[in-house]
Amino acid sequence: TTSDDTCGSPAESYYNPQLQAEATCNASNPEEARPVDAVFDVDSDVWWQSRLGLNESSIEIDLGDSYEISSVRLTMGHSYRARGIAVEKGDSLGLYTALEYIVDSPDDDCDALFHVSKAETYASATTVLCRAYSLPGEPKPGGENESVSLFRYQDVARPDDQSA
Repeated sequence: TTSDDTCGSPAESYYNPQLQAEATCNASNPEEARPVDAVFDVDSDVWWQSRLGLNESSIEIDLGDSYEISSVRLTMGHSYRARGIAVEKGDSLGLYTALEYIVDSPDDDCDALFHVSKAETYASATTVLCRAYSLPGEPKPGGENESVSLFRYQDVARPDDQSA
């Protein structure tokens, strides 16, 4: 798991909406570090955090082999959710394919952030969804979950379909 966007080196202050106070991200202090490996931690007191002031940041997770994954759950911890999230898969050549985009406002953000049209249902096997967060309204601090299903629409005729 890697990210070039992790906060804390050098140390920086940020506003923690759950604590409603200033806090420090400092990679040198384990109590204040927000390392990328924390993306897999279920402890709500441990989380990954990007550097302040970035318009875009990313996390790359290399599973080391090929797996069939049915879904991914993203939990926004001690921060407000991102305006938009792209879920992509990569291949052994380092090429990435978008699977789904999640945004605050599909009518505005799908095109503005990802240059795609709003799509909330699969129309074909190549459709990339661009949809709103599950919880509507303003981003909420702490505990907000977003599930991404990785099963795709398949255009397969049913066995009882005898049309020619």
